[in-house]
Amino acid sequence: MISDATVDAHLLGHFGQPTKTAKFSWGIHLVHVRHWAASRTDEGVDLYVTVGARLARSGPHTTEFFIGLTPGQDDVAGPLAALWRYQTKQNVTFDHGHTIPGEKPLWRDTGLDSMLVLRQANSVIPMVTAGQEHVEFMQVVPITSDERRSVHREGVDAFLRDWEDRAVPFWDSRRR
Repeated sequence: MISDATVDAHLLGHFGQPTKTAKFSWGIHLVHVRHWAASRTDEGVDLYVTVGARLARSGPHTTEFFIGLTPGQDDVAGPLAALWRYQTKQNVTFDHGHTIPGEKPLWRDTGLDSMLVLRQANSVIPMVTAGQEHVEFMQVVPITSDERRSVHREGVDAFLRDWEDRAVPFWDSRRR
């Protein structure tokens, strides 16, 4: 079984030491969120990556999550870590196109209150593999409640084409 230490080593190999780390627990379950400042990655955004959010019931294919923002918003670490809890409570395993409704804004002074889970368009973080097992890093994009409803109404592919046509800067944490 791929351990959190294996995932951490994988991330360290790609990005070096994180700028910051946050820790969240639910009972005995612990999820870390590693943060790399934009200056430490080739992505031009601050990266926040979960370690420990993958579900044991997912078999040999499990997922961790990441979000890229500029400017960085450290308050996003809690909602990102909580994806583990949401999956557990709702008995779902997130995949491309899933949306997660928010109960409140993802950070102060934003209208972005929901999340959209996507397969990486570009390989920002390669998979961790060990034998038959692998951990995929799914991208999380902050969205508004209206955008979440649009994903459900139009479908994720049509929604993303519209965003591409309008050149929506989904990584911009000041986007309203």
